[in-house]
Amino acid sequence: MKIIEKFSKKDAFSMIEALVAISILVIGILSAFVLVIRTLANTPHIQSRLIASNLAQEGVELVRQIRDTNFMQSTTFRNGLEAGEYQMDVVNRELIDFNKNDFLKFDNDSKIYSYVSGDSAPFYLQRKIVISDVKDRTNSFKVNIIMTWCVKRSEEQCLRKPTYTLNIEDHLYNYHNLPE
Repeated sequence: MKIIEKFSKKDAFSMIEALVAISILVIGILSAFVLVIRTLANTPHIQSRLIASNLAQEGVELVRQIRDTNFMQSTTFRNGLEAGEYQMDVVNRELIDFNKNDFLKFDNDSKIYSYVSGDSAPFYLQRKIVISDVKDRTNSFKVNIIMTWCVKRSEEQCLRKPTYTLNIEDHLYNYHNLPE
């Protein structure tokens, strides 16, 4: 009789152990599954931020290219870089007045963003280049690149209220001491 009681208690204990082990295993698998789902859901947001960061850096480089071209041509270093709000892309490479209704478009053939051709969806990116004077400094100017964009919304919604904003600032100097 004592032998049967020992076995039945041991079997019940094994059953509880098995249920606890299965529960822990299910919680672990569900946690990993939730992590994968959240990662996949955040991928467009991460992708759009990376694209916006690179386009902001490209904006600074385009303004720097104008300044460096002025150095090479021995003209005033601020030639064509007056204070104001502009937009610019790698196709035209010239500053034009900022138009809040223009979005950068991705051209699948050339693999570049421009205002000329391509599709603005799904990120609806805008790049505003703000050039301003630095107080009490005549040999430098400040460049702000303000990127705004939306993810998975319409163009009208993005014009009213963009989802994300990124603002980078750089100071460009007259290191060749050309006339202003």
